[in-house]
Parts: sequence; C-alpha cells; structure tokens
Amino acid sequence: MSDENNIERALLINGDKYRRLFNEMVVGASLLEIAAPGKKKRPIDFRIVEVNSAFEDLTGIPRDRAVGRTIRELWPKTEALWFDQIDQAMRSNRRTQAEGFHLELGKYFLVSAFRLDDRTIGATFIDISAHKKIEAALDNTRRALENTVRARTAGLRVAIRKLRSEVTSRRLAQQALINKTHELEVRSAGLEEANIALKILLKENQNGRRKLEEKVICNLNELIQPHLAKLAAGRLSPRQKVILETINRGLDDITSPMSRRLIIGNSHLTPMETQVANLIRKGNSTKEIAELLGVAVSTIDFHRLNIRRRLKLTNKQINLRSYLRSLE
Repeated sequence: MSDENNIERALLINGDKYRRLFNEMVVGASLLEIAAPGKKKRPIDFRIVEVNSAFEDLTGIPRDRAVGRTIRELWPKTEALWFDQIDQAMRSNRRTQAEGFHLELGKYFLVSAFRLDDRTIGATFIDISAHKKIEAALDNTRRALENTVRARTAGLRVAIRKLRSEVTSRRLAQQALINKTHELEVRSAGLEEANIALKILLKENQNGRRKLEEKVICNLNELIQPHLAKLAAGRLSPRQKVILETINRGLDDITSPMSRRLIIGNSHLTPMETQVANLIRKGNSTKEIAELLGVAVSTIDFHRLNIRRRLKLTNKQINLRSYLRSLE
C-alpha cells in the first residue's frame, strides 16, 4: 500500500506542477472536446474543458464562464476557419497551425491545435494583432515606396528622354554652327581676296589718275604757261588782258584740284599759298610771281616762308622748288 500511496502522491505532485505550468503560460491555452458531430461525423462545435489565465486575458472571458460551454455559445459568429483547423488536427493526428482575424474578438490570432485523444484537442493561441498592424504598416510603406520608385523612375525616364532630345538638338545646332562657321570662313576668304584685288585695282587707278594729272599739269606748264607768260609780259589791250585773265582762270580751275592733291596733301596750305606753291613749282621767280599775282615781293616772301613751315622745311637746306617737284 505504501508503494501505491507514493505513486499517487507523485502523480498529485506532478499534476500540480503541470497545472501550474499550464496556468503560468503566456500564451492562451484550452482543452476542447467534441460537442456536436455533423452528419459526416465531422465536429461542428467544441466544448471547453479547461483554460489558463492567458486565455482569460486574451478573450476577456473568465474561466468559470468559459469552462463547460461551447465555442459557438461564447462566440456565435466564429469563422469556419478555426473549426476546420481543429478538425484537421483531429483527423491527421498532427499539430496544425493557422492565423486569422476573429471578428467578434476584433483580434488577429495565431492558433496551434493538436490531438490528445479521440475526443479531446489541445489548443494554444497568441494575439498577433500588433504584429499584423506592423505588417500592414510595412506593407503600406512598401507599396508607397514602390509607387514612389515607379513614379520617380517614370519621371527619370521622361527626363532622360528630354535630355537625350536636348543633347541631339544641341549636337545638330553645334554641327549647323560649324557648317555656318566654315561657310563664313570661305566667304571671308573670298571677300579678303576680293578686297585685295579691289585695293590693287584702286591703287592702280590712283596711280593712273596721278600719272594722268601729272601729265596734264606738265603739258600745261611746259606747253601753255610759257606762252601765256609771254603774252602777259607784252603790251595787251584791255580786251586782250580780259581774255588772257579768263584763260588763266580757266586753266587754274583745271589744274588747281590736281595741284592740290599732288602738292599740298595734308599740309593745309591756304588758297593763296597753294597758288604761290604752284608757280614756284613751275619755276617762276619771286618777282615774277608778285607781278603775276599783282602783289608786293615781300608778300610773296611771306607766303614762301609759310609754305616751308607748313611743309616742315623750316631750318632745312632744301630747295623749295625741288621739293615741290619731288611731290609730283
């Protein structure tokens, strides 16, 4: 009898240990038995045999209210998912696991079910609502990030297309500019050649014009002026003097522009100084010039000094007539 007592005592001690472990579990736990089999001998409801403290905390239902009642009595709208899971554990004799949302409790649960015997099932469950919220938030964040990436990628593709188009346009513009530059260079070279040719022609024209003017003035000075001077020195009637003066003025009108270009250039001689310079260049003496112009010899001397000063010949041992002839 002492052995039997020891065995019973050991069983009681172990039973207390397991009950304490059962009650101290942080996950909800319950023992269930088949309460109402269906037409195909599949259970349609389960009666609660035992629950732990975590069950009370997770469901809000105290033990004395839960034990002895069925799942459908406590939660009439319980989803078929949970019954299918328990039925699968009964038939397969293996632990099954499922997660889902319990509408009446308003929570997500992860439930594990395992068969104890032909009519009894053990079930544990934990509240994964917070985890589901995190998952949902992460999923929303992921979708938002994917949408952002897609939008950014689409925008980047558009920007790349625009950039490529702009690069192509700039390349075309650059090539057009190069072509235009080459064309302008060719035109510039042609214009430069034409300008050189024009300069040569202008120079030849000026030289020809100068030679012609020199020839005209030389012929007047050598062939006409001496005879006019002789006529002026002779005895002329008033009418003849008028005619001779008219001829001299006409010749002056012809030769003065030529003489001005050939003699004074940029020397800024006055009209009287220009006339005196022309007569000096022709070889007339101071006295002859004074008589021809009807002024005093001192006046002609004054003009000669001014001509030398304007031509920058002051204090230089240079004959004025020789210098004027060198300008022809």
